[in-house]
Amino acid sequence: MMSKNTRYHKLRVSIIEPLGSHGGMDYYNTCLCFALAKKGVDVTLYTSGSVVTKDLNEPFQIKYTYKNVYGNKSRILRGLKYIFATALSLLESKFSKTRICHFHLFTPGPLEAFNILLAKMLRMDCVVTAHDIESLDENIKTRIFPSLCYRIADKIIVHNKWSRDTIKGKFNVAEGKISIIPHGNYIPLINSIPSRSKARKKLNIPDNAKILLFFGHIKKVKGLDLLIEAMPMVLNKYPEAKLLIAGRPWKIDYQIYREMINRTEIHKNCIEKICFIPHNEISFYFAASDLVVLPYRKIYQSGVMILAMSYNKP
Repeated sequence: MMSKNTRYHKLRVSIIEPLGSHGGMDYYNTCLCFALAKKGVDVTLYTSGSVVTKDLNEPFQIKYTYKNVYGNKSRILRGLKYIFATALSLLESKFSKTRICHFHLFTPGPLEAFNILLAKMLRMDCVVTAHDIESLDENIKTRIFPSLCYRIADKIIVHNKWSRDTIKGKFNVAEGKISIIPHGNYIPLINSIPSRSKARKKLNIPDNAKILLFFGHIKKVKGLDLLIEAMPMVLNKYPEAKLLIAGRPWKIDYQIYREMINRTEIHKNCIEKICFIPHNEISFYFAASDLVVLPYRKIYQSGVMILAMSYNKP
């Protein structure tokens, strides 16, 4: 147990990450916090849902300030809860003498800009990790908020050269402000992997089938429609193939895909698990699969790809 004096002199970092398990960021958050703590950083994670840990003695603090921000309630009410949660997280960080606040950016909008502006008003250094450089939603055209976020942040982290060059080119950000840190793996969080037969038995999948896995949030940009349209050609060559769709829709009606499945007549070769996949079940989906398919239309980086590689799946 560290003394209060030791804790006081450590570099303190607050990771303000509202999505948590709601947005599939639990694996990422846990690995990031563990890595920083291992380097001697005093880390506090402010989030909305569970994190993935191997034991209950994680070397960092977790505050669920964004709990109940997401759901089916009024958008205005949820927006007010979000703003209150951010204010609470940042004020607590300030009073605990935190030096750096770290934010994750997916669709930089007014709430994300508010987070960073408030942190700067409280005179804290702001680091942002830009996952999606700008919104992948074709209906969102404005660059005002991404530009504001990148300009007022003290440092920007990206996971690849393309992301860095996109920020430089589209938002006129100096290259010296951007650091490329490759996306880490999730191997430290993977415990025992079930056997293929055990996983298939649990998911009610035939032993002799060739399983193509589409995993994670179902968004238009992720191209599930392209995969469904391609399945008849796959089945023509590999009739034993089955498409396993596991995840929940994100701002899209899944009925669109169900109608495509019926139209292309692949329903007998399609296994649908359209729901949130709990932590303790994820390993069964990857263990049961032969191939993970990522038919994305546009992507800057992919947590599902890293997860697949962590499970040693092609």
